[in-house]
Amino acid sequence: MAKQGISTSLGSVLIHGYTAAGVFYEPYLTETYEEATNTSTLSIAHRIRIMEEWGGRYDIPDSTPIYVTIDGTTTTHTFSSMPSVYPNNTPVTVQTTTHTVTHNSDGQKTITISCRWNNSSASYQGATSSKTVTLTTIPRASSMSFTTSQTMGTSYTFTISRASSSFTHTITWSFGGSSGTAVSSTSSTTPSFTPAIATFAPKCTNATSATITYTLNTYSGSTLIGSKSYTATLAVPSSVVPSVSLAVSAVNPFNSLYLQGKSSVKLTATGSVSSDHGATIRSYSFQVLNSASTAVSSGSSSTSSTSATHTSGVLTGSGTHTCKVTITDSRGRTATATKTITVTAYSKPVWGTVSAYRCDANGDNKEDGAYIALTAIDSYSAISGDRLTLTYQYKASTASSYSTATAFNNGEKTVFGGAFSDEVFYNIKLRAVDTVGNPITNDLTVSSSAVGIDYDPVNNTLGFLRYAPSGSSDAVYMPKGYAFGPDGASFSKLLTRADFPGDPTVPFFVPHQYSGNLGGTDTWTLQNLWRWLRYVCATYGSEVGYRPIIGTYSMGSIAMIMGFIYSGTDMVGNMPRYSTFFCFGYGGNYLYDFGTQNGEFFSRRSAQMSNWST
Repeated sequence: MAKQGISTSLGSVLIHGYTAAGVFYEPYLTETYEEATNTSTLSIAHRIRIMEEWGGRYDIPDSTPIYVTIDGTTTTHTFSSMPSVYPNNTPVTVQTTTHTVTHNSDGQKTITISCRWNNSSASYQGATSSKTVTLTTIPRASSMSFTTSQTMGTSYTFTISRASSSFTHTITWSFGGSSGTAVSSTSSTTPSFTPAIATFAPKCTNATSATITYTLNTYSGSTLIGSKSYTATLAVPSSVVPSVSLAVSAVNPFNSLYLQGKSSVKLTATGSVSSDHGATIRSYSFQVLNSASTAVSSGSSSTSSTSATHTSGVLTGSGTHTCKVTITDSRGRTATATKTITVTAYSKPVWGTVSAYRCDANGDNKEDGAYIALTAIDSYSAISGDRLTLTYQYKASTASSYSTATAFNNGEKTVFGGAFSDEVFYNIKLRAVDTVGNPITNDLTVSSSAVGIDYDPVNNTLGFLRYAPSGSSDAVYMPKGYAFGPDGASFSKLLTRADFPGDPTVPFFVPHQYSGNLGGTDTWTLQNLWRWLRYVCATYGSEVGYRPIIGTYSMGSIAMIMGFIYSGTDMVGNMPRYSTFFCFGYGGNYLYDFGTQNGEFFSRRSAQMSNWST
């Protein structure tokens, strides 16, 4: 429906006579406009006014043209008959021009109108009236304001500023590739809208917020006047998060206990996005924290599955531990679940005092005893259900296999054997294992009854690698298998360092080097003893200082040399400053003692042995 716009004179120009008593051309503009079409209809009345002083009528020649230019468009009017105008000083419309103008999109329009009265008669003058006119602003699309930071599930009000009270509006939305209607046709200027979580959250699954576009559509009746679009940030509520539950179980437990240094814990997380409105699970993050909230195990799993597991390393601490899982969804939202476990303090068994020695049947210490007394103290964790089992095995040092394991009590002396040779070393293997299942071992050596050198001055007996036995006299005793041959020409077995494993009394052995006669009393024998001593110092130096030395000189005429060099580096010339040795010569069964005093060599034959005993 057309509405009345402006009405205005376009001017007054003299076309005949003179100002005080003349004929005037006075065009007049009347506007009506249509909101729906955004147009104005302009009606220009071409009017003639004659002053009363004129005194007569005014006849318009039929050939008189009127030129009207509106917004650049010119219209020409002529008269088919000669109208007459009488003087009464009142404008009379003699012609009308009608023209439609389209306004700008904002409803505004300014135009220039030019009207020219152009007489062809010489007695009438032509004239032009021109004017710039601002037409009525036609109401266009409404505008609105609202909160631009929004959260799903919350109601928001749109405040509409409309140009016409007759306008109605709709508001539509566009979000996440979808669109819909927020407000249907309404005449209210304060409609409201609640973006539903169930509708909008599934359209925003990889972020916590996104941009929503609202479009305000303005109608005049059923005609769309215009549209304006606005943006806002629409957030998923912080309450929309995933959920997760956590189950824990012991790995390598002891009687259902988590055991320090032995057990691990398996964490099984079950995630849910059922209330997460379209989000998916992206990852699981696991931690096992000790009582100081320090992570003792960590792990992660990037997966879209609804379950994930993590097995910790061995739990090295004790006390309360917190097992924790954090689940992250595709929006970056997290949920956490925790469980606590108690780790029982535990340590593997540890050997304390351990001893093994030769003894008699009652367990009393006896250097050449045929029994062995064994005592072992082993400490272990006092955990309910944990017990300690100790066993021992033994073998002669030259044997290839151990005896069957035999149990014995922790901290109590155990006596075993009865037929152990006093000339043989014995190896003992101990094993302790608790109920938890952690074994420890310990290896012991029980030496033979021998020592490096033992001399019995009462009976004039000498023990080499054993004690000098009582009950005999004038004899040298050696371990079986190491005696001279009956003719003195050879050893039945050459000695090497490997023949004395683990025996601290025989730490150094000088092997046979070259031939020579040490069995007699001649000068040649003494020279060879001197050469042998010089050879030991030159060859072994500091290695032999303050250590028992056992050596051979010849496989023919000498059995063994035993003694000490007090410092292999404290030399006087080529000889040690102090040393002392025994030489057991076969030839003549003589026993020599020799050595050095302040670098001076000495030697003498001490006694004559009656026999060599094995």
